Amino acid sequence: MRIIVLLLSIAYLALIDAKVAYFTYWNATAVSTNVYTGIITVDCPNGASTSLTIRITASRGVNFVQGVNGADKTDYFKSGSDKSPYTSSLVDNDPPPANMVSLVNGQVIQIDLSSPVTGLIFDFVSLNGNTLVFSNDFTLASLGDTSTGKACGYFGCSSTPVKKAYDSSLGTPLFSFSAATEPHGTLVFDGIFTRFIFSATVDENWYGFTFGTFGVATPASGYNLPIPVPSPAPRNVYYSNWNSATITENGVTKYTGTINIPRSGGVTAPVTVKLTVPGGVSFVQSGTGTDYLKSGSPMSPYRSSVVANDPPASSVVGLINAQIITLEFSEPVESLVLDFISINGNTLVFTNDFTLLSLGDRVISDCGYWGCSANPIRTVSDARGIRTYSFAASGEPHGALLFDGSFTKFTFATTLTENWHGFTIGTFGVSTVVPPALIPVYYFNYTGSSISADGVLRAAINDVPNPNTNTPSKVDVKITLPAGVNLVQTGKGGSNTEDYFKTNVAASPYTNSPYVGSTLLNNPPAAQLISIAKAQTITIEFSYAVTDIVLDFVSINGNSYIFTDPFTFVGLGNGVTSACGYWGCTTSTTQTVVTTGGATTYTLKGDGEPHGAILFKGTFFRFTFKVAIDEYWNGFTLGVLGSTFIAPPITCLQSQSSYVINGGTCSATGLTCVRLASAIPQKSQSVSGCYLFAYTSSQLTLDTPGQKVYLSSDAGATLAPSFDEVGVLAVTSPTKALRGGNYNSYQLDCSNGNFKKVTIPTSTTPGAVDITSLFGGEVGTFTIDLSLYNKYNPYSTSDAWVCTGANLKGATIAGAVEEQGTSSSQTVVSTGDGYSFNSVVLLIAGFSIASIVLTIAIFAIVISVKFSSKPLETP
Repeated sequence: MRIIVLLLSIAYLALIDAKVAYFTYWNATAVSTNVYTGIITVDCPNGASTSLTIRITASRGVNFVQGVNGADKTDYFKSGSDKSPYTSSLVDNDPPPANMVSLVNGQVIQIDLSSPVTGLIFDFVSLNGNTLVFSNDFTLASLGDTSTGKACGYFGCSSTPVKKAYDSSLGTPLFSFSAATEPHGTLVFDGIFTRFIFSATVDENWYGFTFGTFGVATPASGYNLPIPVPSPAPRNVYYSNWNSATITENGVTKYTGTINIPRSGGVTAPVTVKLTVPGGVSFVQSGTGTDYLKSGSPMSPYRSSVVANDPPASSVVGLINAQIITLEFSEPVESLVLDFISINGNTLVFTNDFTLLSLGDRVISDCGYWGCSANPIRTVSDARGIRTYSFAASGEPHGALLFDGSFTKFTFATTLTENWHGFTIGTFGVSTVVPPALIPVYYFNYTGSSISADGVLRAAINDVPNPNTNTPSKVDVKITLPAGVNLVQTGKGGSNTEDYFKTNVAASPYTNSPYVGSTLLNNPPAAQLISIAKAQTITIEFSYAVTDIVLDFVSINGNSYIFTDPFTFVGLGNGVTSACGYWGCTTSTTQTVVTTGGATTYTLKGDGEPHGAILFKGTFFRFTFKVAIDEYWNGFTLGVLGSTFIAPPITCLQSQSSYVINGGTCSATGLTCVRLASAIPQKSQSVSGCYLFAYTSSQLTLDTPGQKVYLSSDAGATLAPSFDEVGVLAVTSPTKALRGGNYNSYQLDCSNGNFKKVTIPTSTTPGAVDITSLFGGEVGTFTIDLSLYNKYNPYSTSDAWVCTGANLKGATIAGAVEEQGTSSSQTVVSTGDGYSFNSVVLLIAGFSIASIVLTIAIFAIVISVKFSSKPLETP
């Protein structure tokens, strides 16, 4: 069918007026290796003529060139002969005699023109057995085939022309031409050209061609043809110059490279590259030795429409073993170009997507040092639990991949041990975009802990940044494991100090740890792990709300962890995106989502020896997960990315007279409490003026108008509060009304002028302060904020609580005095989930006290003042 179409197209051309073609007069003297030039002189409609230069680059050289200084004067075109195979209804004239380029080898040929031209005429001689491949579509204008009425060519006749259209390895369209016996003829390419690339696919002795055009596509020529909009020009890539000597950082052997990058002001400054190759190298070139990159060669597989230059000669990292390669840059760089050498049989695996810029397939680019490539494959996979992008090709792949973005660190893996394959790395310059900083994880600390008979384990999260005080604070953790544990590692001083997280393995630091991935900063601490053997549901409770939980797991082979919250994979020990774990590699790890009866679960399961980290986004007071089966052992630990330091509600059960949780005790039945603040022992103030030394916030829901609310210092509503110096309590109602009070045990310098002032004792004396007026008789969810201020040394405070209970009677302390103040109500934004309480709310704040004598004296003074419960705002 293709043959018939081509022959019919030739017949159809008889209906079209032929044009005069202007052909090349070649110069047989090379201007450089494998590079020759010629002149095309074009007549213009305005009566003038113009000349342009044509330049041909043949990647594997020429057989000979006819023309000026040419030794061979044979007229292989048989110019002027009757029924010439080079004239047609498209092209009116033959090429000039004895002006031809002859080739032998299969290769890539590039034509560059000094001015844009309209249309290209390609006259060919003796293509027997060869196939020409073009990146532009064409028309077969004529063929030396007597069945079409044309004379045969110099070497004989042709038949059976074949044209094929397909996509290149880069995804661009290609068009090929071949014909049987001794093809001579003309192909016409429509369009405007300044560069033209084609390839011959067979080594054949010999074949020839020349080029012509219909005109120069410039306004000055008189044609007034549209000039094509130029594509973005290729850019220079700044490549690493490698050093074969090594350095050692934290016990890890690394190689270094230097990328010299131009900066503003005309100066050049280096970016240092550090290369970590845990599996070792075959060699590292530092500018000497064999040039495996063939730098500067014609039609290099490392140059493209994006990249203008080759990497430096003899600057290659040669690899043998399958491994994860890590590159670190001393400052952010803009995009990366990875040039690869001889990755035959191998697959490169990345966690960043890429574009194949060029490939040594002898179609658009020439082959590489070790040979040619074909059939490139880009594979996107989630099989390893983390999305990967893989590249492979057949033959001897040489070429370039582009990774867009800003980078300070880059990793990739080779999957096959093979001697040898290599690479180098380059960039377009220094990036103005700083990649996101790695996120620190605050891990559970089990030091000094042991599991109780009822399966309770206490832990702590130390040094968590407190957004309210800008100081590191502690979050207490209660872990309930009803089926017990294999072991609890309590740190380096414990009975079991095995490093199951491989935190101290020098081969990683843990550079490619499955517990950090590409986003987290730090590994879990060594010898701090919980190992279990029994199926069970594990419950974790926090003394303050935590944000974003990281769960690191070790060797859950054959098991499943089932969660009620969705998660994302941070890292997995699959040996490709991250190093394998202590017990080995995972082959695949998945998240399975199942919804049954309206409830959704998210199951973590893996094959092999799954080690890694998963992330749960959100704010948590409580976190649970289920271990599905009994298994010899599997281990885990947890960490958080932060805390709001908002205390969770404390519930005292109706059936209990006393219930202890998070360090608080509810002694009244039916009492429910919310803790606002934790005790701070007496401290000296180092800053002048009013200093906010503690801030907490929580929410609650009132069901009944006028519920009583009390301020106290214990969860049982039995002790008075005390603030050194003042506590500013603000309550935002469901209607966005803001009411508050200044509760002071000492000076009132730091009071909120919009709120009433209430003097309270300096010690935790019996009684509580009625603050029901702050709730304005409304019902619904309220937000309560407590800010503790101090101006004069020293200061201290203790816990703060909000409680409710059906049987709470309340006992207003006799010493509380409401002073004259102002009140206000304003609209504010208040969001968040509330807690449902029964009928009475008690806010209790507790403090550490200075002197018993001073306490009694001040209490004696304030108790004589009649307490007023005048509401701040009338509902």
